[in-house]
Amino acid sequence: MQPDIELFGITFHSYQFFINLGSIIGGILMLVLVWRQSKKLSKTLGIFALMMACVLIGAVLGSFVRGLTYGDASKITDYFELFSGDRGNHFIGRVIFVFVAFPFLFAKIFKPLKAQRYRYLDTLCLFLTVQHMFSRIGCLLNGCCYGKYYDGFLSMQVQRASQSGPGISYPVYPTQMFEILGMVVLL
Repeated sequence: MQPDIELFGITFHSYQFFINLGSIIGGILMLVLVWRQSKKLSKTLGIFALMMACVLIGAVLGSFVRGLTYGDASKITDYFELFSGDRGNHFIGRVIFVFVAFPFLFAKIFKPLKAQRYRYLDTLCLFLTVQHMFSRIGCLLNGCCYGKYYDGFLSMQVQRASQSGPGISYPVYPTQMFEILGMVVLL
């Protein structure tokens, strides 16, 4: 586990870094693929802007849901913190909200493209696959979202710090690795 990484003399929290990197790389991939499908700058930028708006709204909603689950549902006032802190970089916001909201909003906003809707939704699936793969890399480095106890072939050691001593270490299913490999297969 490597919860913090250093690049060019700047220390980043690996979880936030990889979730944001997944959004950037997935967004660029989606932008290129939408351009290849539409060949029109205005349509490409409109679809890309809708997807990025869904990511931003998802970050806000994911932050709120995470705040509810951790007992801190205070209002977000620092929007930079949505992408640099734990709250806005939550799986619920970045992946699930985009998966649900984008198809609905696309159908409402881009009614003339009804015949091509499924091609653009296939492109969205590529964004979500890349995003989820990078999210799981962040989870693996952060030491979160691991599987249940398993002491067998392919198990992975998880270490948890303790305030009263050295902490504990136990074997688990490498859930993050299975999901990363699954996303690579889907790509």
